[in-house]
Amino acid sequence: MKTTDKEKIGCSELAIIYARRESSVHAQLDHSNIIKVFDYTETERNYCLYMEYAGYGSDYLAKRVLGKNKPIKNEKLSFWAQDVLNGLWYIH
Repeated sequence: MKTTDKEKIGCSELAIIYARRESSVHAQLDHSNIIKVFDYTETERNYCLYMEYAGYGSDYLAKRVLGKNKPIKNEKLSFWAQDVLNGLWYIH
């Protein structure tokens, strides 16, 4: 479950509409390179997304791969870029 404090995104009516719409659209996405949202709810203080477990998460890449201050091989970068681009292509 991922929660977002409503105060962080703003309390305007437009911000609330956008957050609800984004949650709804994300829950409809079905692609191997996009984390699946199973459901979403809203409380008085938070938006809650019930999401697929992401394993290591984004910290893994930042700490284990990029944090070593070593060049990353082009083959690995190409593999990651292809996954990201496939997910972006699907969304758009």
